[in-house]
Amino acid sequence: MRLTDTGENEKVIVALWIAEASLGMIENKDEDYCFCKETIHLCWDWVINKNISHLMLYERLSAGSDRSIADILLDKEEDDPEQYYGTISECVAYITWQAFNYAEAYGYPEDLEECETGTGHFEELINELLEENVIEQGKYENLLCYLKENDFERNKSAIREKVIQMIQDKSI
Repeated sequence: MRLTDTGENEKVIVALWIAEASLGMIENKDEDYCFCKETIHLCWDWVINKNISHLMLYERLSAGSDRSIADILLDKEEDDPEQYYGTISECVAYITWQAFNYAEAYGYPEDLEECETGTGHFEELINELLEENVIEQGKYENLLCYLKENDFERNKSAIREKVIQMIQDKSI
């Protein structure tokens, strides 16, 4: 099974699975960690309830805001050799891009343009993580099968709980 065989919401869930797992790998639970955790929580709210603005997600992602994931990436560049914050950034960028699509916002901010290829760009990230054994192929395929078997619109909360459980069980 491939990512392209899933719907847009399911692709966002995969991005959240990766972001949550990356967050779980970070040892220093400082204010940057907390900011990323809050941002991922907002992404969950967006995909489940669609009650978070695409602009709010973008503000948390992009430089120029009071605090952003872009700032964190610059601050953590040397302290993040495994690129956990970079992976979180890529996932949040993909989710934000999806939020722009959902809002039917015309034109993307410049730093989201790399996502314009859509799933292709995100699939490249996944393939890279699979090649580097950051994500286990079997667990990734299990997640895709689980998402395909469970109707997102009817099982939003259960799917979120299952994804969080998979991460807690070190299922990535």
